[in-house]
Amino acid sequence: MQVILLERIGNLGNLGDTVEVRAGYARNYLLPQGKVLRATPENVRRFAEQREEILAANAARRESAEATAKTLEDLSIVVIRQASERGVLYGSVNARDIAEEVGRQAGKIDRHMVRAEGTIKMLGVHVVEIAPHPEILVPITVNVARSKEEAVLQAERYARGEDVLALGSDAEAGDEASVDEMFNDPTQFRPRVQEEIPDEPDPAEAEADRVDQLLDGDRPPESPDPEAVPDPASGEEA
Repeated sequence: MQVILLERIGNLGNLGDTVEVRAGYARNYLLPQGKVLRATPENVRRFAEQREEILAANAARRESAEATAKTLEDLSIVVIRQASERGVLYGSVNARDIAEEVGRQAGKIDRHMVRAEGTIKMLGVHVVEIAPHPEILVPITVNVARSKEEAVLQAERYARGEDVLALGSDAEAGDEASVDEMFNDPTQFRPRVQEEIPDEPDPAEAEADRVDQLLDGDRPPESPDPEAVPDPASGEEA
């Protein structure tokens, strides 16, 4: 399908250009968004007649967009999300999320102004572009973290040119180093001294000792013979 561009569109052309696009792309996106006109003979004639007015309206929109662009310069937003230990988000950050957070800090923008390649699915500091006008692109940073404290740390590392996604591995390396130091430094690691527990006596040895005591005269006194005890009633002496 041939269409007339009413604004600059990335890989298609500039305002006023007549280009060929897929019919589905035109019907589902370009025409409903008011970005193009069908290149019919009637529309070609009308565009030629109104070209100066269309260019003037575009210039006015661009001027307004430049003011918006100034509020977006050097903008960094923070988005808090839950994520795994490897930094993979439980969900994602999409254009609507970014537009809402930008609106809180720099003024309301439409989600269609967010130029991002798909959704954000990892922790870290990501660069996306905001287009307040088709001819104006402003880069901003989207700091996706699990907490405000982590976001501050990621921003500091990003400012130093470091890879913020390396934070987890650095922390693990630090833990491993601490363990190594503990084992290599004798003052940091002392084995516990186990208290000596007396051995239990051997049953066989205990039995042998008892027999020896009996043979050595330590036999306990025998009980008296009941027949040898005199009966007080009979008057007999022992």
